[in-house]
Amino acid sequence: MHTLSYAARAQPLMKQSAHAEVHTAAGPGTPCLCQQQRRGFVNFLPGLNGDVSKHYQERRLIGYSPEQLFTVVADVEHYHEFVPWCQRSEVLVRRDMEYIEAELEVGFKLFVERYTSQVHLEPPKKVVSHVYDSTLFDHLDSTWRFDSGPLPGSCWLDFSVDFAFKSPLYRHIALVFFDEVVKRMMCAFEGRCKVLYGPTALDRARKQQPAAAARDKLRAV
Repeated sequence: MHTLSYAARAQPLMKQSAHAEVHTAAGPGTPCLCQQQRRGFVNFLPGLNGDVSKHYQERRLIGYSPEQLFTVVADVEHYHEFVPWCQRSEVLVRRDMEYIEAELEVGFKLFVERYTSQVHLEPPKKVVSHVYDSTLFDHLDSTWRFDSGPLPGSCWLDFSVDFAFKSPLYRHIALVFFDEVVKRMMCAFEGRCKVLYGPTALDRARKQQPAAAARDKLRAV
């Protein structure tokens, strides 16, 4: 009877001792395994930690004049008609042809956000836009420069954008889909030019080359 009574009293002490050993081995304040796994998963996804900015810069020859391309880029109120993922575009402030303040609504599947863009215009040479005080972006700065190209009706486009999302989830999405988004955006503005102004100057020049070569052959005969 005394043996059973001692064992019964010792069992809770053994449990407490085992618990104390585990706690001591882990160290005070050490997160449990499930917390470590969760943090490891978050750290595994790039762009979820820290303020990660994305930057893109490109120079390309466009088959439309600087005036034509400037008009399309500056036409912010119609972005919802041709810019990918832009669901609404409304001009709030307009000061001649020098400044525009517009509210844009962008949506991608389940995500819909709004932000206000401040657009500075230097027709027909440059369009610069900034986004400040936004719940979506930490910052969004873009610059479009237009210079006359080698062919009549063409121009050199210099485009750059630098941005960072505030949301860790959006930062991760940007890392995954960034290249695709940039390509679609650039194609959208060229496509808008084609709708408004017809075939590009580069396409017309290519079509004229075989005809010119044929005329040169006839003259040589």
